[in-house]
Amino acid sequence: MDATRQCRSSSAWNSAAGPGDRQQKRHIADIFKAEIPGFSKWKLAKAFLQWLTDHGWSDLTADEQTAWQMFAAVNRGLA
Repeated sequence: MDATRQCRSSSAWNSAAGPGDRQQKRHIADIFKAEIPGFSKWKLAKAFLQWLTDHGWSDLTADEQTAWQMFAAVNRGLA
């Protein structure tokens, strides 16, 4: 979630900074969709990958690294 917030703040979606911080139980994509005209999950994913390219694995929090590894394991199991 921290990387998503940083990604958001460095993109055109900075205007949605407040709602996501106040609505911790809602999915971030749902908040962005409600608050940002023209938002799409694809654009968020693209912005996140750009953020990850610019910053690197070590800038993710430990929780984010664990979640990423879990998703990778699931994807390997489904392949």
